[in-house]
Amino acid sequence: MKNSTISPGRSASSATSPTKPAAGAGGHGSQPSTGPIREHSLVLLFCLAAALRLVLYAAAFPFFTIADEPEHLDLVIRYAQGDIPRAVGPLAAESLPYVAAYATPEYLNPPEQYRPPPWTQPADQAMTNMVRLEAAVSHWQNFEASQPPLYYALAGLWWRVGQALGFHDLLLLYLLRFLNAPLLAATVCAGFIAARLVFPDSRFARLAVPALLAFVPQSAFYGVQNDVLSPLVFGGLFIGAVRWLQAERPGIGLGVATGLACAACYLTKISNLPLVLVGLGALGLKCWRLGWQGKLRDAAPAMLAFVVCTLVPIGLWVARTKHDFGDLTGSAAKMQVLGWTPKPFAEWWRHPIFTPRGAWIFLSGLLSTFWQEVFFWYAKPVKVPGVAVGYTLLSLGLLGVALWNLRKPAAPARLREALSLAALAFGAGVAFFALLSIPFDFGPCIFPSRAHPYFTAGRLLAGAWIPFALVFVYGWEQALSRFNSRKLPALAMAAFIVGLLLVEMAAAWPVFSSQYNLFHV
Repeated sequence: MKNSTISPGRSASSATSPTKPAAGAGGHGSQPSTGPIREHSLVLLFCLAAALRLVLYAAAFPFFTIADEPEHLDLVIRYAQGDIPRAVGPLAAESLPYVAAYATPEYLNPPEQYRPPPWTQPADQAMTNMVRLEAAVSHWQNFEASQPPLYYALAGLWWRVGQALGFHDLLLLYLLRFLNAPLLAATVCAGFIAARLVFPDSRFARLAVPALLAFVPQSAFYGVQNDVLSPLVFGGLFIGAVRWLQAERPGIGLGVATGLACAACYLTKISNLPLVLVGLGALGLKCWRLGWQGKLRDAAPAMLAFVVCTLVPIGLWVARTKHDFGDLTGSAAKMQVLGWTPKPFAEWWRHPIFTPRGAWIFLSGLLSTFWQEVFFWYAKPVKVPGVAVGYTLLSLGLLGVALWNLRKPAAPARLREALSLAALAFGAGVAFFALLSIPFDFGPCIFPSRAHPYFTAGRLLAGAWIPFALVFVYGWEQALSRFNSRKLPALAMAAFIVGLLLVEMAAAWPVFSSQYNLFHV
């Protein structure tokens, strides 16, 4: 992806000097032969650090977080037993003891309503409380029952393995959370693979992308929930789509791999649908190009493999959902439980998102929690002052810098195409949640609500982590290139990651003292 243009901040003499390699797409030259070995070692360290950090915080956060963790746990237990839900209904009998025994009151209740963990209470008192709490949670309806099966099948298998190894009670619950550690490590690896495809000439970008993914302080991923699988599966789809776009003639293996990744993306979470459509659009663009060049017949086996591997798994699940829940996604039953009702079309345009203040509330809420989900502690949101605004402005600013530089003739065509696809994927996710905020009256629902009618849970956009990181890092590098320092982008990124870690620790500090977490068992 090298070209003859001179990167911003470089002189003509430095671009052609025999002692300095010519600048590539990311503003850095080609690397010595030992570079890839060092890169792989560093990425392995990033994976290990990501997994260890996640285990630390997953152990510190007591059960059950407010990101619908009881409902997700219930589905994992059902799948572990081979009991795939066919309707929205109460929590399974096997799930109730876990929810009643190990749920802390510290998230949503004031300090005066604190009760000590059951394992610190006298046996008779603990049993009385258990019976009372089981009766209370037995009326909960699992509105997540129609969610696609991939995460729950994987987590259910992990649950069964944990049981076979002798884990039980609270230790088994935390073991289930620790599944997120290898999933995050795999996401970091996928980010590195994507960065190598997009930035073959920028060592900084190839390492900055996995480093950023390893240390994003998304607290929602410390619990049991299906969003944690989304970055990995869409990362696979994105890598496949980029390879399709770059291939002269896609092979059957690429068609199979990309098709399975596309199916896995949808079968992980319904909110990944806009990302799936972007991936399909990229492959459609490739097919159009091949047809224009008269090469479509050569690529027909790969396209057929992609179509079969995509449509068969998704079609089977959609047909089952339609049969059991009455609609293609199962969302109608969920909306009924949550109290959502469609608004008349004429009222859509009165939504506050169409005002400057409402648009800012939506964007800042979604983008800030895309980095770090806000959680409650003793019924109050835990926030580090200024961080939400900082995340929002930095995200919008660097995305803007990236897109501005991509429009310049100096940007290589392959880089422009890959990063445009990445930006489109992230933008499609944002637009999807903006549109989803408009047509419903959220009734008695707590979040979204009538007072705050916005889908601003950034974890729902987690599938776009890898494409976002690619565009973010490119914008970062381009913004700092004017200082004509090869080390500055890396040093600034290292400082930024240290800041992320400090913010994460500051926000999560209260949970470490909880008597309900793994450290106090």
